[in-house]
Amino acid sequence: MMNINYNKGIPRVPEGVEPPNDLVKLHMKIDMTVDIARQSYEKCNNKKIDLYSFVEEVCNIVSATYKSMQNGKRRWTRAQLGKLCVGLGLTLEQADELFVLQEGKLSMTNNLDIVIYYALKDKDSVFDFCKEVKERTGKDIDSFK
Repeated sequence: MMNINYNKGIPRVPEGVEPPNDLVKLHMKIDMTVDIARQSYEKCNNKKIDLYSFVEEVCNIVSATYKSMQNGKRRWTRAQLGKLCVGLGLTLEQADELFVLQEGKLSMTNNLDIVIYYALKDKDSVFDFCKEVKERTGKDIDSFK
């Protein structure tokens, strides 16, 4: 039997080097995307609106939920990310950029992903999207983990 000293000679990651964190990138990308959409909304509607009220109004995501997901206390679920993407009227390509950072591109083998895909493709309202999720999956969109 070979004696191995596990404390000696093991290559270590240099101090200060951190692995890439897709969640940080996801949060940054969401912040940027929401802010651009909010500015466009303000221009089109000729009124000022704060970020959280905008997300609540346009994406049907309660501001406390949005805050907790963006500050990392809760993780972004595919359902909540779907609500955000549909509510903001993102293209499939823009949404996929976010989904890749969350867990992976939309998949045509997952019922929720299929509903998200067609809601984005057809430019559905977030309310129609939530209704469609319930009809197709039998679950309320906010019950997805």
